[in-house]
Amino acid sequence: MGITMKRRTFLKSACLGYAGSLTGRLKADEAKLFSQPEAPPIHTRGLPGYKPSPLGMPGLYPGKVVEVFDPHVISNNHVSQSVVRRMLDAGMRALTGKTSIQEAWSLFVQPNDIVGVKINPSGAPACYSSPDGTSFSLRRGFSVEVLGVK
Repeated sequence: MGITMKRRTFLKSACLGYAGSLTGRLKADEAKLFSQPEAPPIHTRGLPGYKPSPLGMPGLYPGKVVEVFDPHVISNNHVSQSVVRRMLDAGMRALTGKTSIQEAWSLFVQPNDIVGVKINPSGAPACYSSPDGTSFSLRRGFSVEVLGVK
């Protein structure tokens, strides 16, 4: 017996296939008709004499993403705080290009700063702030203690 397909799926596939074949036939001039319009300029207004922080949007490293992976970060359903610490330090070094973790963090926080940690209490079991991770973050996780930040 052959493969069965619902009529709606067949029609959707046929229409998409036909539309896809048309896009290859467009001439360069016709393709311009489908381009996105230029983004309008963005004007911001602030307090007179106010100098925005370089840490504001878009940040020091706009669009840069780093990934850190360690298969040993969770063992027996518990977060390994020493592994998290190494991963966080490695991520900060990769993001900033600094060799010293103190130099990397000092780009973002200073000793007189107050650092807050936002927890996510919802989304369990797949996505939430675990007690292990939160207590680690509050005590030592963000490496800011090396800068004297409280």
